[in-house]
Amino acid sequence: MQNKMKTEKESNINEGLHAIDEYDKIILPKTYLMRWNPAISSFKEEDYEKCVDKMEEGIFCLNWSIYEWQEARRGDIFYMLRTGDDKAGIVFRGFFISDPYIGGDWAGTTKRRCYVDMVCHNVVKPDEKPVESLEKLKKAVPKYNWEKGHSGELLSDDIAEKLYGLMKDK
Repeated sequence: MQNKMKTEKESNINEGLHAIDEYDKIILPKTYLMRWNPAISSFKEEDYEKCVDKMEEGIFCLNWSIYEWQEARRGDIFYMLRTGDDKAGIVFRGFFISDPYIGGDWAGTTKRRCYVDMVCHNVVKPDEKPVESLEKLKKAVPKYNWEKGHSGELLSDDIAEKLYGLMKDK
């Protein structure tokens, strides 16, 4: 009888721990890396300058395409990585204020894309160095390919934690 009670108690504990794990998955935001190459993006350097000029209390809003949209939700965190030039690095960060939605292709093709609306903060002015340079990112997390990939890439928990650690005081 005592073994049966112990087994039931262990089972209840395991179920409770599983429920906590599932609850954490639901409420904890995911972290995405958005990529911006002004040379090929429909969002040009001039558009960025306009956003920075029109910032209110250090923030601005915009929408952006997200490649790995399936798990993205309102409240998820993102970091914007500028690529393709000598200003490469994290230029702002923020969070999603919408769930993903379907829209036309920013590149002007007939391809359908998913987008999210974002609040952007910790913004670097266009003529300033990035908050965190591409070189520092590569040194901090060498196993991750910072230079290649789609915009809206879901980061693993360990990479997200390292990126958060780099950015938390900036």
